[in-house]
Amino acid sequence: MGLRKGISAVFCILLIGTAFITGACSSEKNDGTDEMAQPADQGTIEKFDIYADYKENQLNSEYDETSAVKIRLSDSEIQVSGSGVVVKENTVTISKAGTYIVSGSVSDGQLIVDSSDTGYVQLVLDNVSITARNSSAIYVKNADNVLLTLPEGTENEVTDGEEYEPEDEVESLNAAIYSKDDLIINGSGNLTVTGNYNHGIQSKDDLVIISGNIQVHSVGDGIVGKDSVLVKEAVITIEAGGDGIKSTNAVQDKGYIYLDNPHITIMAVNDGIQAETCMVIENGVYDITTGGGSINAPAKQRDEFAPGMGKWDGGYPEMREEMIPEQETGDNTVPDSAKGFKAGVDITINGGSFTCDTFDDTIHSDNSITINNGIMTLASGDDGIHSDMVLTVNGGEIEIKKSYEGMESAVIYVNAGKITLTADDDGINAAGGSEASGMGGRNSLTGAGDYEMVFNGGTVLIYADGDGLDSNGKIVINGGTLWIEGPTDGGNSAVDYESGLEVNGGTFFAAGSAGMAEAPTGGSQYSIMINFDKVLQEKTEVTVRDSEGTGVFGYTPDRPYQSVIFSSPDLQKGNTYDILTNEEIYTSVMLSEIVTTHGTSGGMMKPGGRREHPGNREEGIREFPGEKNRETEGGI
Repeated sequence: MGLRKGISAVFCILLIGTAFITGACSSEKNDGTDEMAQPADQGTIEKFDIYADYKENQLNSEYDETSAVKIRLSDSEIQVSGSGVVVKENTVTISKAGTYIVSGSVSDGQLIVDSSDTGYVQLVLDNVSITARNSSAIYVKNADNVLLTLPEGTENEVTDGEEYEPEDEVESLNAAIYSKDDLIINGSGNLTVTGNYNHGIQSKDDLVIISGNIQVHSVGDGIVGKDSVLVKEAVITIEAGGDGIKSTNAVQDKGYIYLDNPHITIMAVNDGIQAETCMVIENGVYDITTGGGSINAPAKQRDEFAPGMGKWDGGYPEMREEMIPEQETGDNTVPDSAKGFKAGVDITINGGSFTCDTFDDTIHSDNSITINNGIMTLASGDDGIHSDMVLTVNGGEIEIKKSYEGMESAVIYVNAGKITLTADDDGINAAGGSEASGMGGRNSLTGAGDYEMVFNGGTVLIYADGDGLDSNGKIVINGGTLWIEGPTDGGNSAVDYESGLEVNGGTFFAAGSAGMAEAPTGGSQYSIMINFDKVLQEKTEVTVRDSEGTGVFGYTPDRPYQSVIFSSPDLQKGNTYDILTNEEIYTSVMLSEIVTTHGTSGGMMKPGGRREHPGNREEGIREFPGEKNRETEGGI
């Protein structure tokens, strides 16, 4: 219902086991046994295509007021005009398909849909306020489809109690708006949902939010759909003590999230938006904060497991007191996932505007991530973008202003787009396994041949305290433009690899320390590596000129450096090139081999305190070198 799914021609396989099931964070209260993530019988879930198939009545928020049943809520007497409704004390039960206009308010009541009819039950909320003291305020017990319509200009409020009386021994209701069947929300009015018991809005089947202005405050998760969550052009604001939005069904073709141009703002203790299987983002605006933001993340030591990662360091983010769930230990620890966007199988981003500040990874998949477009400004207490298996960037503008590692995956392809990133450790890391950079976990790849980092196009600018590019396998540069300002300590290098660096095209420049500096190992394009005899201070320009004095390249790093690598299609075999620092010739090299080196690595950088990243300064990350009007002798 709501979307059509199709299996992709190329599958990304995710083995479903204990690590995957426990990887999804859960709220304090039990969702019910049938709500817990269940592994597929076949043991695998494959990436599947998701695309919208909206039904006409889902998109249509109009209704016939003359033929609709009217329900007027009141603490003293509930009035009904029409059939299909039973009132018992302050509980209203709708038993037939049709349109029902609900108005008025009740301070301790409930609206129940229990219909065996085929067709839609349309609930029109006309300035309604429903508070239930010991259960869900709106409860869809049985229906074919329920359409919740918010007319233009209306203000509607739905609130549940802090404690529930169980419906039966098998299952307890779990949200202020709780549906056992498909639930669709449309219209342009306002809806404020307060989940004092656990979740705000929950569907045990598909949840489709077409439109409306929706605010959710919940001690648990904000919005939950078991089989799927689809959000079209709604404006949604969520403050959640658990996840912001999530799907929960870990079976093939279900448990997905599809975001089709909404405007979503989330402040969540745990994950912002989490799909148990696949997530597709077509467009929209997203402002996501998790765990109080990246500033709350504990400091991590490079190349060491940090026991504190994934736990709070100093308590909860600034939230309303009633939104903070009780803690059994009283020590403010929470589940170890506070990611921005998270999926068990795949995340595909086709567009959108993203402003995210997350305690944990900002964009995370247990399998694959594909970014085709979008404008992103990200800050992370761990990885900016992390995929266990394959990460592909085909376009967009990505700015990672703060991270432990900027981008990490076993296999990484950068084909187009614009990337700037600042990292406390490695800038871009080809490494395998879940949370390879910081939190520990399974490692599904074992050999150096399994890891690969390939640049075919795009523009990349990296500031890294660890390695600028780090691959447990190989690095291949076929095109694009790469600028790396790497570490200032001798224990790391601008480029680090296990099985080689091939340069076949593009423009590549890397500056960093000389202690562990590694040169390209081959390729079809000529490269120069210079290890200087002393540390060159920040703002020392390095220039490459040919024998006629024509500038081939010029760059001014913001950090001290002692080693540089340069490769360009302009370098030709047999030519001699002058290497200058601040317009003074340091040395000259003749290209006789595909890789020419001068000087020796192994020199340690001068000791000193940790440098401030340019990306963390008030003025933000500097412009791309290619966007500046550089003028040197020879007229670069």
